Amino acid sequence: MIHVTMDIKALMATLTDLEKRQLPFAMQQALNLTADELRTAYQREMRDSFDRPTPYTLRGVRVRYATKKSLDAEVRLQDSGGRNRPSQYLRPEVYGGPRRMKAYEIQLGRRYTVPGREMARDMYGNLQGGIITRALAQMGILRGGVTQRTSQDQADAAAKLQKRRKNLGRSGKPVYFVGRPGGGRLPEGLWERRKIGKFWVTRPVLIFLDQAPTYSPRLEWEFTAQQVHRTHFETNFRQALAYAKATARPR
Repeated sequence: MIHVTMDIKALMATLTDLEKRQLPFAMQQALNLTADELRTAYQREMRDSFDRPTPYTLRGVRVRYATKKSLDAEVRLQDSGGRNRPSQYLRPEVYGGPRRMKAYEIQLGRRYTVPGREMARDMYGNLQGGIITRALAQMGILRGGVTQRTSQDQADAAAKLQKRRKNLGRSGKPVYFVGRPGGGRLPEGLWERRKIGKFWVTRPVLIFLDQAPTYSPRLEWEFTAQQVHRTHFETNFRQALAYAKATARPR
């Protein structure tokens, strides 16, 4: 987390009694306006640094607004909403280091992965159309897809799954598997096999990595926070204080 603080002792010495009474309101408004501007700056930086960031990623920058009783505003990454939270996958972009393992990577045997180059992508550059979910479901490992109560139940479910996969292959629909195709010459990963005409075509969905991907910081958020504070806070405060004075009730 990045913090920006300020010392208001010098400011207090320049204020009139009326301005001091309106200080909590003015400070609250200035903090919240500046926090909104910082969120916009962070989102702009993501658009400049990333290739087509998704709306979900951009919305992952959240603001906790200040109140008159708690003069503290926070701009932070969303840390709720399931396993694929912006706070998890954006933190390495801010601070550097390895990323956390994704949910489907855990289901694939706790292996880090990169997408295969031949697979179709959506408008944001991600794998298209829930292909990973379909693959995991077809292989029976989607969050414990084959997890029956007894060993016989498990064997029966696995046999049904294998029969279904054979029927899919005969009908020309994709069949997914984990391994090293090409007699072990190709890299290990999650692969798609599909019959097109008389030929079988195999292409990688995900390639397994030997270690966690390590990132260098790409988002200079500490610098951005200092710059936005330096550029906007005093102006926001002066305007909020002037408004508070103009609308204050006489005592």
